[in-house]
Amino acid sequence: MTTLKDVAKLANVDVSTVSRALNNSGYVHPQTKKRIMDAVEELSYKPNLLIKGVKKRKKKKYLRNDTIPILIHVWRVSPTH
Repeated sequence: MTTLKDVAKLANVDVSTVSRALNNSGYVHPQTKKRIMDAVEELSYKPNLLIKGVKKRKKKKYLRNDTIPILIHVWRVSPTH
């Protein structure tokens, strides 16, 4: 299975640059993007959507904003000794 590292090595760029180019999530020079897309095609790179979904869920888990208010509420209503 081809990885982002394989694509990056063939395109002679960093893995983060490959990620930005494939996700359209930041600036990548047009010539660099062409090298990356050529490498993707040459290696028949296909993103592993299962892994991507797992990583996305983990990221969301840590970004929940409702944890602190619940803890404060429990602290305020619990009996004191």
